[in-house]
Amino acid sequence: MDIDFAEKFHGHRSPGLILGLKMIEIIYEKFTDLPRGKGIIGIAETKMCIPDALQIGSQATAGNKNLLIYDYGKLSLSIVRRENGQGYRISLKKEAIEVSDRIRKFLLREGKLSQEDRDRLIEDFLNLDEKYFKIEKIHMNIPPRDEQLEITECPRCGELQPKNFMLKLNHEFLCKICAGEKYFDFCGNSK
Repeated sequence: MDIDFAEKFHGHRSPGLILGLKMIEIIYEKFTDLPRGKGIIGIAETKMCIPDALQIGSQATAGNKNLLIYDYGKLSLSIVRRENGQGYRISLKKEAIEVSDRIRKFLLREGKLSQEDRDRLIEDFLNLDEKYFKIEKIHMNIPPRDEQLEITECPRCGELQPKNFMLKLNHEFLCKICAGEKYFDFCGNSK
């Protein structure tokens, strides 16, 4: 577990990041034949911290299209084989709150932890016994990979994208941005 790299990647040493790395370490220690990288899909059940742990510990990355985030607000993750959808889900058992007041406070959101308590919480997670984790064998219906269709030009903005990303609006096919599915507003003339 390369905590220093994880800290640099994530931007800081967070308890959630360390917990995610611990979960991944447990899965790979128990199931040594499970691959890393392109042969797997990593699923995070929260959008906070654990996705970064998955990218570092399992090499499931957004750029390889094998990192999925289903934001259920849970400190859980899964790693499955891309070829057949077989894999494992790991989550923290509720009994973990009995290990330390810091874990209890963190998991139940009972107030803000001091920096000293956050540092000690990280140590708590690093040393947490495997009995406080639930590991389940799972099967996932693998989402289909994006079909590689021809590249086309949007008639409004002139930008290029795969044809399957175009939307039909008023009898013409437009990119999603020109069709109104944008996450931003333009702030003036572009160059």
